[in-house]
Amino acid sequence: MRTAMFGGSFNPIHNGHIDIAAEVRVKYSLDRVLFMVANDPPHKKIADGVKADVRYEMTRLALENHGDLEPCDLELKRQGKSYTVDTLEILHEMYPEDRIFCIVGADMLLSIDTWHNAPELFKRAEFIAVGRPDSGGEAEMKEKIKTLEADYGAKVYISGIVGPDISSTAIRERVEAWRPITDLVPLKAAEYIYQNGLYFPEDTEKIRQRLKADLKPTRYAHTMRVMMKSIELADKYGVDRKKAALAGLLHDCAKLPPEKQYELAKDYGLDVSNMAQPIIHGPLGAVRARRVFGITDNDVLSAIGCHTTCKSHMMALDKIVYLADKIEQGRIYDGVEDIRRETDKDLDRGMVCCIEHAIDHVEREKKGKITPETYIALNEIKKSLEGNND
Repeated sequence: MRTAMFGGSFNPIHNGHIDIAAEVRVKYSLDRVLFMVANDPPHKKIADGVKADVRYEMTRLALENHGDLEPCDLELKRQGKSYTVDTLEILHEMYPEDRIFCIVGADMLLSIDTWHNAPELFKRAEFIAVGRPDSGGEAEMKEKIKTLEADYGAKVYISGIVGPDISSTAIRERVEAWRPITDLVPLKAAEYIYQNGLYFPEDTEKIRQRLKADLKPTRYAHTMRVMMKSIELADKYGVDRKKAALAGLLHDCAKLPPEKQYELAKDYGLDVSNMAQPIIHGPLGAVRARRVFGITDNDVLSAIGCHTTCKSHMMALDKIVYLADKIEQGRIYDGVEDIRRETDKDLDRGMVCCIEHAIDHVEREKKGKITPETYIALNEIKKSLEGNND
């Protein structure tokens, strides 16, 4: 049997990590690759102070569908610095009959002889070097390997495997800059990042924490998925991503128990007497976002306010939040895939498909009624599409 450890802080884990490990596993006929989440790595500090158990959970979620790639919390159970040589010793005890390998980046290989107890390190594992777009040349690596072989009797292999140009640093920066990450991070790990506000700017993190306290867990989880989808759509269609993030984050900020909604509407002086209860939280949310969460941007408030009913002259941001609410990843209903496909092609085509689906559903189920604003928005968008086809 062959077991390899792939160590790192995984802050966060990303598709590059997974792609490299999968290729190495196949090339070297490994039976398992253990993603060893570092507790307290001796060579660097953990950015943003993300705790080890959080990084482990992200890793676990990311690897759920990769049977031969396994999360490992071995180093999390130990106190103090996470020295690789000590981890390898425990792996030998766990897998006494296995050949043990250690996957390292090319940049790390060039300084590996400075690691703690290097002589023992090379006795306990064979090393597989993987390249990175910013790593040194192969000639330099080969010279280093000759030195390691001569000085320590090391067994080191140059895999020739170069991962995609993705870094955990870049992903953290993307989250802070309201850029999408679902093309770089497995979906469940990306959702975990948003659900827990990892790498969020401080002001937005305060809003998230307040919302989490206000909303039911299922509603909160939906809210964070809407935020993610709003950012993705804003990035795709050239709309301000921060506005989309805030509007998505706060779109259901008034999705409170019905009695509380009516109480707030009275306090805010908002007339909801002609509104069906399920749509009140839209316009009520716009007022609450301003009063409670300090949002003053009219574009953001508009998107929150019309996400339950639509309105005349909807802006792109309004449409994005309306659609994100209906097609976020957790939504499962007949027709949702059609709406997703149309939205991916064109924002207005997505809106027409989504509104028509909503009208059909209400008429078929005889639950409530569609507001005039919804029909007005649908007709305006259809005319706009017809004009574009002339």
